[in-house]
Amino acid sequence: MLRHESNWSLARVVRKIENLGHFILNLNYGAFAILLLAISLSKSGVRGIQPWANLEVIEKFPSLTPGYSQTSLGLLALSKVLAIDTKFEFFIFNIILLSIFTFVLSKGLRNYLSDFESRLYLMILFFSPLYVVLLGNIGRHDILTISGLILVVVANTKAKTSLGLLVALFGSPEHTIATLFLLLCTAWIFKINMQIRKYVLSIAMSCIYLLFILMYLRRDADEISNRFTSVLFDKQIQKEALSNFLRNAPLELFSYFGVLLFLLIPFLLGLERLQRFGVFAILVVPALANILILDKTRDYVVAVIPILFLIFRICDVKSKLEVIFDKYHVGKSLVLGVALLTCIIVPSIELTFEGSVRAPYEWILSKAGILSFIE
Repeated sequence: MLRHESNWSLARVVRKIENLGHFILNLNYGAFAILLLAISLSKSGVRGIQPWANLEVIEKFPSLTPGYSQTSLGLLALSKVLAIDTKFEFFIFNIILLSIFTFVLSKGLRNYLSDFESRLYLMILFFSPLYVVLLGNIGRHDILTISGLILVVVANTKAKTSLGLLVALFGSPEHTIATLFLLLCTAWIFKINMQIRKYVLSIAMSCIYLLFILMYLRRDADEISNRFTSVLFDKQIQKEALSNFLRNAPLELFSYFGVLLFLLIPFLLGLERLQRFGVFAILVVPALANILILDKTRDYVVAVIPILFLIFRICDVKSKLEVIFDKYHVGKSLVLGVALLTCIIVPSIELTFEGSVRAPYEWILSKAGILSFIE
């Protein structure tokens, strides 16, 4: 009797999850994307960050002011053209950029994948560290760097590749060069010659661009620096970064992937031995470098998300997913229901440059006044 009741209860739970997945499948795709983003936003929160001490750097542009982000010209140039002179205007402008990126990403998935697959991967991306970083650092250059690098990866023409590279370089040339090197290593592991040539050329062009910007800076400023020299030679930054890592190591490592671990681990196990070792090394190297980098989750995500997009393309993950579903007779509604519940439950966290953790649901609870009410 107890076993019968237990089975009946499990079956009822499965049916409810399938009903949730069925609702997801039948919901208008645009409405589904907006709903997902709203849940992701409430979970991760929104944080506006200005990359400069003040907005005078916009007024002075194209003269460049020394600082940690002095080689990142994209937001400066766009803000100058749009005559942005208040923090609120700058925040709204970056919200618009994030909205454009989200629309293009959603539409791209819908055009490239089936209805089911586009909903599944959009869900995973919205709850992945990609959107934890983008929503938690509105106003930073990440939106340009990440969107540009993703375009470089998915581009099928030289024009699109060039456009993506330019956007990424306007975001952060140092992050772009580092990520392109990891993309080159990934293409080499899977022996994709066309991809290898694309990334070799992109790295060469990016290095020329960075040298040109540094020469331009030397003309306008007595003191110049870039992110590479700051990471390699700034002992104070290294000391703070190491301290933050030692205090938050398990959380920091989890924040790099979050819900993506549920796809990444079985995917790695399904690769050939040498490929598995190579991909694992590519994922580990930036994590080791990040021990001495202050921005933690941000810097790792900027580097790794484009790599995951490249691996998805090379390995045709969507076809392998279909084979698994057919082999084990797993219903699509059940998969979507389980995926959504998993994305909501699994923590979405970010380790910030201050060494603190942005906890899941903290932002929405504080805005609703629940935390202050409890206190």
